[in-house]
Amino acid sequence: MANRQLVDYIISLKSTAFSKDQVKAVLLEIGWQEHDIEEAFQEAADVHSIRLDKTPLNWARIAAALLLIISVPLLFSLNLSTPTGHAIAADAGDVESTPLALPLPPALPAVPRATETITVLESIEKPAVTLPAQEENTNVAAPAIPTPLAPTESPEVPCESRLDNTRDPCFTARALETNDERTCNLVRESNSRTECILNIAITTHNHSLCKTVGNIDACYETYTRATHDTSACERIVFPSSRDACLALG
Repeated sequence: MANRQLVDYIISLKSTAFSKDQVKAVLLEIGWQEHDIEEAFQEAADVHSIRLDKTPLNWARIAAALLLIISVPLLFSLNLSTPTGHAIAADAGDVESTPLALPLPPALPAVPRATETITVLESIEKPAVTLPAQEENTNVAAPAIPTPLAPTESPEVPCESRLDNTRDPCFTARALETNDERTCNLVRESNSRTECILNIAITTHNHSLCKTVGNIDACYETYTRATHDTSACERIVFPSSRDACLALG
């Protein structure tokens, strides 16, 4: 947008005899930039055009102006006469009007001209690099570190697919969880299989499960010691072992 003060100055010269080049030369001499001057001329022309459109025609003034324009050249083109009748040609130097002086143009904006010149030279020698504005507030909290995702647990491998030493404990855990002695039969190691069945028998109070293990009498005795149910002792074959089992109750 053009400088308002400069636009008003140009508009004030519209009714004078000064040309655009004369006004422009004066403005350039005192430091106005050419693009600012051109913008001001353009805006002044637009404003003047609008004012002319809105101003009603005064035909009396127009007629007087036309008459003045026609009569002035005729007066200067005629030869003047002295009282004795001698013709005296009009001297161009005598009738030439005094040169008009331009009104004082508006001062430049607040930025000193020398500073603008230095800025232009520096921008030509080295292109300016626009740096991001730094925050004035030094107490800005540091960005928080995103919370890392928790490691996902690997899917559990089915007991049937295990080939290492975790296979038997896997079947034992499944059997005790479901109280299913048939799952104990999938345990390969005999002592672990017997212990799996005995634990289910004690949990379910079902001493008949001891019939599926190798050492039946030992299973009945261990069952009676854990549950104090001497009915299992009656199933022991050897009398001495049976008496010892009954003594546990």
